[in-house]
Amino acid sequence: MAPTTVAGATRGPAPAHGIGIWVGAYRPRLLRLVGRIADGWLPSLSAFEDGLAGLARAGRHVDEGAEAAGRDPAAVRRLLNNGTPSPSGGSGALSGPLTQWAEQLAETTIEHGISGYILGGDDTTAIQ
Repeated sequence: MAPTTVAGATRGPAPAHGIGIWVGAYRPRLLRLVGRIADGWLPSLSAFEDGLAGLARAGRHVDEGAEAAGRDPAAVRRLLNNGTPSPSGGSGALSGPLTQWAEQLAETTIEHGISGYILGGDDTTAIQ
């Protein structure tokens, strides 16, 4: 199928930077594909029944795909969708008081290579 064109239309300026391909994947085959060709991986922590252990297991598939393609696994940036930190506490991965969140985020960054976090909610105390 030929691309659609519009008479008289011209494309806009080229982007100032590359536009990466980010994938939120969970199954081993697609995770290895992310490692081979994607710029980044964006899972949601809540998708893993076993929390950070599931994140680690999935991350190993991304690493395997990258290595199989001759890429450095660190070349695949990793962000993580999370819930919202709660000053009143909680249980499980990335929950509890804010000081606990800071420690858990640092640990997750170091151990799982996560370079950014996407937090939900609009609680200004939690965001601060």
